[in-house]
Amino acid sequence: MQHGRIARWLGVLRRSWDISDERWNPLRYLGSQTDSGIPVNEENAFDSTAVLCATKIISEDLGMYPLHLYQRDPGTARQRATNHPLYNVLRYQANPYMSAHEFKEALTAQSLVYGNGYAQKEYSNYGDVVGLWPLWASRMEVKFIDGSLYYIFRKENGEKIVIEKKDIFHLKGFNMGGLLGIGLVQKARQAIGLGLALQKFSNKFFSNGTWQSGTITHPNKISKPALDHLRESIKQGHTGVDKSHLVMILEEGMTWTQTGVDPQASQLIESRKFSVIEVARVFRVNPSKLMDFERATFANVEQQAINHRTDTLGPHASRWESRIYTDLLKESEKKKMFAEFLFDATMRMEGVARSQMHATYIQNGVLSINDVRDQLNLPPVEGGDSYTQQMQMIPVAGGLPSPENEGDSKTRSHPPGCECGDHPVEKRAEPQGPERLKLRQAFNVLIADATERILKRETADVRAIADKTIGRGNIPTFWFNLREYYKTNTQWIADQIEETFIVYGEALAGLAPQRSNGNAKIETREWNDRGWAADYSFEYKKRHVAKSLRSMATLESDYEKEFDPDVVNNAVATEIDGWLAVRPKDSGMFDSVTFAEQLSKKIEKELGYKTWVWRVNPTACAVCADMEGTIVADDPVALPGQQLQAEGGSLTAQYEVLSPALHVGCECWLEPSS
Repeated sequence: MQHGRIARWLGVLRRSWDISDERWNPLRYLGSQTDSGIPVNEENAFDSTAVLCATKIISEDLGMYPLHLYQRDPGTARQRATNHPLYNVLRYQANPYMSAHEFKEALTAQSLVYGNGYAQKEYSNYGDVVGLWPLWASRMEVKFIDGSLYYIFRKENGEKIVIEKKDIFHLKGFNMGGLLGIGLVQKARQAIGLGLALQKFSNKFFSNGTWQSGTITHPNKISKPALDHLRESIKQGHTGVDKSHLVMILEEGMTWTQTGVDPQASQLIESRKFSVIEVARVFRVNPSKLMDFERATFANVEQQAINHRTDTLGPHASRWESRIYTDLLKESEKKKMFAEFLFDATMRMEGVARSQMHATYIQNGVLSINDVRDQLNLPPVEGGDSYTQQMQMIPVAGGLPSPENEGDSKTRSHPPGCECGDHPVEKRAEPQGPERLKLRQAFNVLIADATERILKRETADVRAIADKTIGRGNIPTFWFNLREYYKTNTQWIADQIEETFIVYGEALAGLAPQRSNGNAKIETREWNDRGWAADYSFEYKKRHVAKSLRSMATLESDYEKEFDPDVVNNAVATEIDGWLAVRPKDSGMFDSVTFAEQLSKKIEKELGYKTWVWRVNPTACAVCADMEGTIVADDPVALPGQQLQAEGGSLTAQYEVLSPALHVGCECWLEPSS
């Protein structure tokens, strides 16, 4: 842009300036007066920690999400436009001095505080945007002249330059007229001013040593030197926190009358809390994000985080995406290109729902395994690019061989107890074991992930109980409160795992055999028995709580005569840290098998089956291998505490065994027989 042209436009615009325009009023930068008596402007508004925190939360959180440029391919498919010059500007580096994160953070903050964020475009020789340079919103004026929009920017030396609309990226905040955004600080200055006034009052209160203002009355008239001496002695002896609560000695019949307002009477603390809520309303931020957890609970804090991404960050992300389309893309590119924030960079939903979504997408061919792994920032696996449907889910590479091809098929298909080895191989009617085995592998990971989240919350609760009891030297109360916690506050465990089992059940239902003309065959079966998943979730909770209680009971016994709180606290911390290291994996292995086999058995029983054959894989332990070919009906295979003996090993049943798993790591399955 030529300097002569800039000067010419400045001359025109000078004749159009309106000194009454609030944005160019010098007094504006001293702050707009509020009813509380505290002037508020965009600079001193950050003296309010609530305003500072709200601005930081929104701008920093939005800045951390990747912003990608996409191109639509023929057939409505889309892919990232990594070869486009604008892609690197939005994704990695806005200009040589600012990363894309810093640029998004800066412009979002200005759009919140001033109502508008501005950046000047840098072009390549081909007319593509290759850089964005932020401009201070406080130095910018926007003018509509002769049907065209122009931006006047005042440099630090006072020089004013005119920038055409085509050279500006203009991010608007909340607006009512369309041309400019509205600064939240100026619109909310009364609420912010009240917060600043309360903060100033608190500071003055403590700087004076909690000394209340008042009057001293002398029965006689005193001279000015005596008055100055009295005032100085009071200041030296009774102001400052270190001198609070000292007794004042009054002589010569002087009396004291308090005139200040008692902070307790004025409800100072409650008023300061309310000022935080007011700022949260203005910025559309949940109070928990401003570190006000008064209304937050363990039950809703995760949902509040989800709401923050959708309700608070969502509108700002949409503004960015629409302004990029309007200001940064060429007209020829607008039909096939667009920008979008990748909110999947972190979890948009809580973990159980996210894992269920991924499982459902894979089962129905919406995403491949590598698509999901890419979202989780994991490397691809061989064969993971294929799309599968529920009935055809197979391992992406290799996988478990079917029982027909494992080891000695003659031996494995013999009647129970037969040792001759000469019977011909029996043809099995559509064996379901291998398919369930593969599905179990997928949900092994999902159940382990859900268990880990449960344990993280549980261990946080245990630490909180320890802090309130052991941390105060009351060790016996800790053990009592812990037992009460597990007795009355664990239903959430079943609630949190239930959705995972519902999705698992829906997937397993498609593998259930159905009798047709006396022959077993596979047909997809809709599964609506969610009550069964709830029942199993309840049993899962009982086993989970029992493990935790056994662990803590052993610890209580070991430290029964220990009276040092630090020693007990460290022992508790070590114990629950051990839970996170072992129990998620164990639960994934055990419950992925037990749920699958019990539910499949239930469905198959409804379809007419009465007996099942116990099947194992080649890597089974000695006890499981000994179970190969066992006929299973409704009676338990083993009772709690029963010793199962086999050549080469033995184990004690922990629970009533109606189907696999016998133990953690068991990979056996039941095959419908008759």
